[in-house]
Amino acid sequence: MYAQQTRNMLRVQIPFAFSAGGKDFSAGQYELRVTQQNEQVIRVTSSDGKNGALVNVLNRTAGAIHTTPQDAHVVFDVLDGRHILSEVWFPEEDGYMLNTLKEKHTHEIINVPMK
Repeated sequence: MYAQQTRNMLRVQIPFAFSAGGKDFSAGQYELRVTQQNEQVIRVTSSDGKNGALVNVLNRTAGAIHTTPQDAHVVFDVLDGRHILSEVWFPEEDGYMLNTLKEKHTHEIINVPMK
């Protein structure tokens, strides 16, 4: 998996289809970015710029209890074979909670290495 990160932006090769912001996406490379105007929205954009969605942030999660300051990763909830973008973690920030499922589910995590 290819991944790159900077503060407030991650480029991630996602190896499976997923949904985010009410839209379905195929596997591929995506950019996840906190919008400049509003830190309550994460923009998901395909590498070709043709597919995208704005995903509302439900909550911020304290990074100190979940991760180290250098960590960056993307978390997907997995339910019945479907992957749903649920959390985005930029380095040196609290996490962005985008989705929460009440049903029993598992998680798939894509770690984004430091550059």
